[in-house]
Amino acid sequence: MKHERYDATEDLGGGMRALEASAGTGKTFAITSNVLRLVVEGDDDGQPLDMERLLLVTFTRAATAELEDRVRRRLVEGQDALTKAAVHGEGWTSDDGVLQHVVDHARGIGVAEAQRRVEEALRTVDQATVTTIHGFCHQVLRQAAVHTDADPAVQIDTDDDRLVRAVVDDWMVRFTHDADEALLELLDQLKLKRDGLHTIGRVVAGEPDPLLAPDVPDRDLDPVAELEGALAVLRRAASDGADTIAAAEAAKAAGEITGNETWAPARHRLLGRLEKLREELADGGRPDPKTLQGFDPAYETSSGKQMPDGIAATSIPRAVEELVATR
Repeated sequence: MKHERYDATEDLGGGMRALEASAGTGKTFAITSNVLRLVVEGDDDGQPLDMERLLLVTFTRAATAELEDRVRRRLVEGQDALTKAAVHGEGWTSDDGVLQHVVDHARGIGVAEAQRRVEEALRTVDQATVTTIHGFCHQVLRQAAVHTDADPAVQIDTDDDRLVRAVVDDWMVRFTHDADEALLELLDQLKLKRDGLHTIGRVVAGEPDPLLAPDVPDRDLDPVAELEGALAVLRRAASDGADTIAAAEAAKAAGEITGNETWAPARHRLLGRLEKLREELADGGRPDPKTLQGFDPAYETSSGKQMPDGIAATSIPRAVEELVATR
């Protein structure tokens, strides 16, 4: 197979061609632009596209609805471009390469004729078949029921939600089977429960053109390793904590923390929080989120005040910040 960079204004020609592209790179634009061009330029014999003969097949009902709307909008854009070309003549140009190409072709066959073709396409656009893969299969089975020995009353299962739930459940079994306890705890901290994952799955399944996150080079993305590494750093920092205590005392002496509305109003409260953190971290334990809150630089009090910068720069808050970032 010969691979070439796609040009939306190249000769449409006949035969079959495949358009390969990543999500969000303009496949729908290419499809709708080709529809507009086939309407104005016509086939190899110059006959404009009959919307009743147009078949567009995609994956989900949401994608179908968007594709229908985008085809209609592209035809309207073509109609507007031809109207402006008719008014302004040769002096009208467009920054849209496809629209400019359509107008240039229209000047060859007559702008009025091109306008008629687009208006007819807009009038009959609802006759086009824009459907899902299972919808198309259902149509074929019904139309060829005699030849395929299929039941004309057969129903294609279109329950996306049931399929999504099955996929999510299968993933959870595979992902959590023999999983490390720390990984299961991480999922719990992220609140990735079964119902929540079902919700995420439904959102993704309903997205017409979902974007996939790119690979991140040169980074260990093992969530368990990241969590354990951050906990190790916090344990080392909490075992001492002298720099954090000293910074808190300096901030209090400078008047940066006063009263109960600030991060650390008194030494005994700070020492109590630190002792509680040490107890929770002992013997490989995991700290309570409420305990971490007292050492998190990003946490704000009810009055909207945050930890002073001098304290935030010390070992324990920096370790907590790193740990929170892995959750």
